[in-house]
Amino acid sequence: MADKSRKNDKKTINMFLYRTLMPVLIGLSKIIVGVRTDKSALKGVKGPYLIVGNHTSPIDFLYFTAGVYPQPINFVVAENMIYRKVYGAFIRSFGTIKKKQFTADFQCIKQIKKNIDAGTHVLLFPEGRVSIDGTTGYIAPSIGKLIKFLDCTVVAGVTHGGYTGGPKWGKPRRTKVTLKLAPVLTKEEIKNMSAADIAAKITNSLRFDDNRNLVEEHRKISRCNKRAEGLEKILYKCPRCGAEFKNVTKGNVMKCKQCGNTVEYGRDGILHAIKGKTFDYISDWYDFERQDLKEQVTDENFRLEGKVALYVNNEKLNKFVKDGEGTLSVSKDGIKYVGKTGENKSLEFKIENRGTTAFKMGENLEVSEDGSIYRFAFTEGLFSTKFVLAIEELHKRYFD
Repeated sequence: MADKSRKNDKKTINMFLYRTLMPVLIGLSKIIVGVRTDKSALKGVKGPYLIVGNHTSPIDFLYFTAGVYPQPINFVVAENMIYRKVYGAFIRSFGTIKKKQFTADFQCIKQIKKNIDAGTHVLLFPEGRVSIDGTTGYIAPSIGKLIKFLDCTVVAGVTHGGYTGGPKWGKPRRTKVTLKLAPVLTKEEIKNMSAADIAAKITNSLRFDDNRNLVEEHRKISRCNKRAEGLEKILYKCPRCGAEFKNVTKGNVMKCKQCGNTVEYGRDGILHAIKGKTFDYISDWYDFERQDLKEQVTDENFRLEGKVALYVNNEKLNKFVKDGEGTLSVSKDGIKYVGKTGENKSLEFKIENRGTTAFKMGENLEVSEDGSIYRFAFTEGLFSTKFVLAIEELHKRYFD
């Protein structure tokens, strides 16, 4: 059945808005962020092409647009973004390509193809969400099949500085952002490669580590007295005493309420121990939590659950509407919700069909299925990061 919410999707971008609004937004991004773009490798490369990029911040699309402007470029965006008041209005009027996250979306693929065939570059972030820990996230193997279907040149773009300047878990702070664009696959190369080999090449071309890059390039995060605030949303487990969800942040410091373990997030991107134990980088601490979940899911009886409020996207109202409260659980048997909306209601989603899922750190996670987006908002604790890690490790163990 066709997705009725897509029937009015534009074939390509709104060129009037692109020509009038984008120069303003690009100018502001250069003034505020100071983005520097190296596109020398694109000289002589004929478009249209698919641009794949690492996803470091919510405004990455501006950096990439600046890299090819005034040539037309359209963006693939998560469909849940259209339910944000200001940003959603921009997306709908601009004619961007909507994508349901971490699930097959054939209508999205058709829209990408239409844009390419119409001579418009298309920007896609294969990770599907902004980086959690400042490194490259999960990239679905299906990216290889998509590229073979599109039959066009592929350009890779890698930014540095976007994460340290605006991490998903914290507040924006000034930073310097660099973007390098270069062709990574020609049409001829694509024809002679398997989908798996294409996916591997794309993944390798987008590797980055923003915090380590700060150290390597001897750069600093701008002066900010709230660098660590929000870090507990991702770094939920204390490496000293093992307590979970006991970390609290204030200013540039994170402290465990259970044992007093204290670390400072420095301007150099390094986590410095004030008292107790730490890891040098956010990505190392996050991997420590991942390894813990990897070990836990070896138990076939592993089960994680939490209290949630359920919200479902309403396409007529362009917002999420509350649909009840209940319990969300995850195990090798899948993701399951049991709750009430005036009557008993249960939802089940297979993990084998998703290597990860969308989520907002410390608040909720989302699952797309059969044209709907289900948002599960945790009502007790910062559980979303742990749930997503569990989903990823269960998928790797039982379905990879």
